[in-house]
Amino acid sequence: MQAIYQLLQRAAKEIMDWFESYCSLLCCKRNIDRPEDMLFICNVIVHY
Repeated sequence: MQAIYQLLQRAAKEIMDWFESYCSLLCCKRNIDRPEDMLFICNVIVHY
């Protein structure tokens, strides 16, 4: 049971890391229609 929990924890961390880098990439782009919305979403995801 502990092993499954650790596996899930590691997977969640990898997903969050991916999201963080993906969001940073999106937030840095200037061609987003409303960058402030994207930035808000990114901040919510990153600081969750």
